[in-house]
Amino acid sequence: EKYEIKTHGIFTPLKSGLLVRVTTPVEAWKKLTLDGNYDVLSEKKSASLFIQKDSFEKKVNIEGEYTLEKGSFKLEVPLAGFEVLGGAYTLNLDLDSNKVEASVKVYKNSQEWNFAAHGQYASSMIKIEFQTPFEDFQAIAAEGNIDFDQKIGKLNIELGSYKFNAQVSYAVNDVLFKLTTPFDLLKIISVGFKYKWTDAQKDATLNMMYNENNYVVSGILNLSPRTSEITLKATTPFPGFNNINMMVKYNLD
Repeated sequence: EKYEIKTHGIFTPLKSGLLVRVTTPVEAWKKLTLDGNYDVLSEKKSASLFIQKDSFEKKVNIEGEYTLEKGSFKLEVPLAGFEVLGGAYTLNLDLDSNKVEASVKVYKNSQEWNFAAHGQYASSMIKIEFQTPFEDFQAIAAEGNIDFDQKIGKLNIELGSYKFNAQVSYAVNDVLFKLTTPFDLLKIISVGFKYKWTDAQKDATLNMMYNENNYVVSGILNLSPRTSEITLKATTPFPGFNNINMMVKYNLD
């Protein structure tokens, strides 16, 4: 009867490995192997562990590399349906033209999914486009513009065949937000508010829209020690309440 043990090892903080092989005449224990290592010193980082007992074998392995411009990783595990998992990315940033491009690949065994993104930006504009492997959302895009002088902003979003639009204005005395969607339940929604507040005139208007329904509330206020007037007007889509008016005033002279 013969027993044989072979070992080999190297140990450093950044790169180590250990191999142990045992051969015996004992049934069901004739061949034993333990092989483990890791390497974080090389450009491609890796770690692995292999265990063997006669015909029984299991291996776990992970490796990867990365920089700002590109990177990848790969994981091998003894799980049915998930034997090989991995991914990779690329990133290109052009500061001269204010453009960015990126791609991501994810895979599981023989299945693979690819994603890509393209973007451009400036002080008053940003534009992003995505490509995905999903049938309903193969293209996703967003573009936003803002005019700081006019205080107006716009945002367009595309999710496959669905398109959304948002507008906003933000002057001190005139604020508006409007959103349009591709859904019948919420095609248009907007809220606007205007006011004027001076010694000669004080009035305000609130305008709200939901699809085809429009709601307007406006008011005028004139105040003085001996004569004052408050007027409120409302417009609604409700039958019997299409127009509502209210006035309160007094005059001591």
